[in-house]
Amino acid sequence: MTTPLQALRFAIGQLRKSPGFAIAAVLTLAMAILANAVVLSVMNGLILRPLNVPQAQSLYGIERASDKDMSQSYPDYLDLRDRNHSFDDLAAFSITQVALDTGENPSPIWGVEASGNYFDALRIQQYLGRFFHACDEHGANSAPYIVLSDAHWHSHFHDDRGMLGRVIQLNKHPLTILGIAPPKFRGTVVFVSPNFFVPVVNHEQVDGANDLNDRPSRWLLTVVGRLKAGVTLAQETANLNSIGTEKTYPKDERQSGFLLGRPGLFRFIVYHLFDIKHYSLFTRAQEKRLHRVDERLFQAECLGKALKGNGWRGAVRHNSAVPNTPRELRAL
Repeated sequence: MTTPLQALRFAIGQLRKSPGFAIAAVLTLAMAILANAVVLSVMNGLILRPLNVPQAQSLYGIERASDKDMSQSYPDYLDLRDRNHSFDDLAAFSITQVALDTGENPSPIWGVEASGNYFDALRIQQYLGRFFHACDEHGANSAPYIVLSDAHWHSHFHDDRGMLGRVIQLNKHPLTILGIAPPKFRGTVVFVSPNFFVPVVNHEQVDGANDLNDRPSRWLLTVVGRLKAGVTLAQETANLNSIGTEKTYPKDERQSGFLLGRPGLFRFIVYHLFDIKHYSLFTRAQEKRLHRVDERLFQAECLGKALKGNGWRGAVRHNSAVPNTPRELRAL
């Protein structure tokens, strides 16, 4: 009877004879551990630590029914905000990366482009100074303001209250620091801690793109809001769908419908922080590698059983062919 120690020695011997296979097996185990850590982090963020905003349970995101994507264009957001009757307020935001210059070397940082009512809709109170509001927006590039996260203010400006009112450069455009967000507020996407918040009407200056008012640019923003008390999800969905199919839209731009979903989910990160096409290719490549490694493990296991039953000498004496394919191995 084979003892665990003998099985371990046999496995180590096989790995020494196939260092390439050993490396592949170790890397596969490492990736599996990493994947488990990611899954646990996702569950921790979604279940144990939801979005840190007041009454988070009443907060919903708006998805397109056609592809279950929460991305909307800015014109669609304005229509949904102004024509719906079931939300207290609707805000829009997107994640962006820019170069921040505070007088030293510019450095890339992550931040949020948000509608003017973003903080009001979320019911967030500033820690210092003030937030920007809808009344600060007067057209494209009309609100040259920025709000810093508490973490960024602490790590880069050392809690200097004199930063309020100072002008800094964001992608070479001057913005005035209005205020500091509260310490526990990390935006509306789980696992993303933005360093700053700027009005979305400055999209052209911040991102260098002039597609803010293009209705087909439906990848631009995520729309979130709070349902009014007493309104059911079915009622709100019907209200949103009536907006998306109104005859005021050109026929080729009418929405196929809307759904309500929870904001801050992992799907948003996959679509907006990474290229979903690259993500899919990576996943398929990893599946193929795991399949090959699993096949090699199966071959090694069956070969060990065959050698144990026949013995090395018997295999050589009878000139037995060593099985190489899964079909030959399963025949043992």
